[in-house]
Amino acid sequence: MILRTTKYNPEFRNDQGYYLKEEWTAVSDIGKVFDGKVLTETDYIEDEKRYARTAKLLLENFEIESFYIIYLKKYRHKLEVLSIDEADDTARRKRLFKSVKDGSLLPVDNIEDVVILCLRNDIYCDIICGNPRLRLSFEYDYYMELDINFYDKKLINDLRQIGLFVEMFSSGIPDDAWDDA
Repeated sequence: MILRTTKYNPEFRNDQGYYLKEEWTAVSDIGKVFDGKVLTETDYIEDEKRYARTAKLLLENFEIESFYIIYLKKYRHKLEVLSIDEADDTARRKRLFKSVKDGSLLPVDNIEDVVILCLRNDIYCDIICGNPRLRLSFEYDYYMELDINFYDKKLINDLRQIGLFVEMFSSGIPDDAWDDA
C-alpha cells in the first residue's frame, strides 16, 4: 500500500487526480504569491517541519533505529539555507550532506534532516527499512510517499494529526522486492 502524504487537500483534485488549486511546490517559491498570499520563510518552514515530523513518526511508530539511503543524487554544491534557519541545524545538515552516500545506513536521529534536504531539493533519495518493510520517497511537487506492506489505521490517524493529508493507493512494488532490504 502507498500512503501519499502531502500538504495538498484531496478535495481540490479533479476526477483524473490532478490538483487544481494554485500552491507552492518548492523552497524556491518563497516570496511568490499563491492563492492571494505571499509564501514566507516561516510559512514554508511550518510545512517542512510537518513533513519531517511525519517521517519521524513513521519510523518511531515501527521502532526503527536506522534506515538506508538509496538512489541518492546530490543536486547542489551549496545547501539551500533560509535566513531563519538555526545555525546548529544548518551545520548539522551540511555535515550530513557531505558525508551521506548511496547505500548509507543512518540512525533514525537523521531522518528529519534527510527529509529537509530532500524537500529543499539539495538531494534526492529513497529511504528504506527492512523490518517492517517500508520505503519512503520524495516526489516532485512536495509529495512524500510511504510504501508499506500492511495497513495501520491508528498510524494513518496519527499522521493526519500532524496536519498533512494522507491518501491511500495500492503499491506497485512486488513483495519479493524487499528481500534484500
